[in-house]
Amino acid sequence: MSLDSSSSSSSSSRGRSSRSTDSLEVLTVFHVGLLLLFTTWAFGGMASWARMAICLWGSLSLGLSAAFLLKRKWHAETKVTLRWLWPPLLFNALVLCGLFNPSFGDIMMEGERMAFRREEIPYLPSITRPVTALNALWLFDVLYLSCFNLALIVRRRGFLRGLLLLTVVNALALAVFGIAQSITNASGLYFGAIRSPQPYFFASFVYHNHWGAFTLLMTAACIALTWRRAQQNRDRDFLHSPAMAGVVAVFLLGLTIPLSGSRSSTLLLILLLAAALVHCLTAVVRRRRALRESPWPPILITVAILVVGGVVGYDMAKPMIERRLEHTLTQVHAAQSKGDFGARPILYRDTWRMAQAKLAFGWGMGSYPTVFQLFNSNRIHVPATNMHSPIYYHDAHSDWLQSLAEVGIVGTALLVLTALVPFWSIFRLRSGALSLYLFLGCLLVVIYAAIEFPFGNIAVVLFWWFLFFSAVAYARLTASRAAKEASSFSA
Repeated sequence: MSLDSSSSSSSSSRGRSSRSTDSLEVLTVFHVGLLLLFTTWAFGGMASWARMAICLWGSLSLGLSAAFLLKRKWHAETKVTLRWLWPPLLFNALVLCGLFNPSFGDIMMEGERMAFRREEIPYLPSITRPVTALNALWLFDVLYLSCFNLALIVRRRGFLRGLLLLTVVNALALAVFGIAQSITNASGLYFGAIRSPQPYFFASFVYHNHWGAFTLLMTAACIALTWRRAQQNRDRDFLHSPAMAGVVAVFLLGLTIPLSGSRSSTLLLILLLAAALVHCLTAVVRRRRALRESPWPPILITVAILVVGGVVGYDMAKPMIERRLEHTLTQVHAAQSKGDFGARPILYRDTWRMAQAKLAFGWGMGSYPTVFQLFNSNRIHVPATNMHSPIYYHDAHSDWLQSLAEVGIVGTALLVLTALVPFWSIFRLRSGALSLYLFLGCLLVVIYAAIEFPFGNIAVVLFWWFLFFSAVAYARLTASRAAKEASSFSA
């Protein structure tokens, strides 16, 4: 074979490899994008039929990962990316080991399936309901792996920005949908077509605090994209640029959180907006001083926009804000008169007692609704029978405590490392504002999980991983591009 034909063959092979990679990138973006859109409109993924559809569609991520890894030539970052998988793999092993040490069994009594306590080895991982645990693990894996593929396969920042923009536009559509339902006083989801199990629903989300956590993530993504667009300086001025549309989008998204009645999410939103405001004003002052211009005109314009936006937003959300404020004051007065703070601290205390009973490995994934009945001391008075009946809890209203109760210190540590290991690998890189805002949104939801259960919603879990891996991938691609530009410049 001649040298020319050998070179031509090598070039053709590289071309086929490049086309294969491009196709996998497009398929990955399409796969994740459809999963994100479907989950939000399907009641946040909380309907049983939606959960199964999410698991089945999400399982295709394994095929995309395998197709990428079966390629002969890997990118330089591929081996590093694969090292991030050891915490989720160990977490899977922990849950699966529990199948061999069940702590509960099922028995039929009068035609009804009942759970009964079994003897198990107390110092080993255990499980309560195998089917429930395996379904929960399946869901966790497909949500994680679908978003992990963004860091593994996608090599163009434009794809990541496009996905972020798609999800922000989708969140805006949901926000408008939710505002319309609120204005028309809809009695249930989808303008009353579907009955909501509790009154504080918003848009397609059954629980207002889940909507609050989801919108925090989307507001952070919107701020990230707006900041990047503002930094490009391609337009006449900020007011006439697409970045101004981003400010309006942030306002609409933020408005829906107090409108939904989520008090804790509203406080976290204020923190997020305050951080963005400080960042913005600091950049404006530095830029104006560098140009030897007064910083006060843009500062005063920004303050004016904030005041007008705040007044308009409060006026729109005023009925819900006043209702939730009245409810808060009622709770405070009741707590003062009774000398306690209601059922929530008792719930936390009982959940901690459940966790302490098996502190190392927990009771098993998905075990909380079953096992907590053994530790639940909350009671409610029933006037008809003059008796006190236990309050049933499906969630601990604290994801951190529930994690300790279900998978123990070892499992919780592995879940933390599942995010911490990828984050640490890009910690020293110059991430840029886009990635930093995405990380900030993720951090706020993690903090929120100490006093609520945002991760009890499938959409919140999915979007958390989506923002997280988008931030990781974007930071790494940005650093790689900067290194190439520096290398070419020096050359």
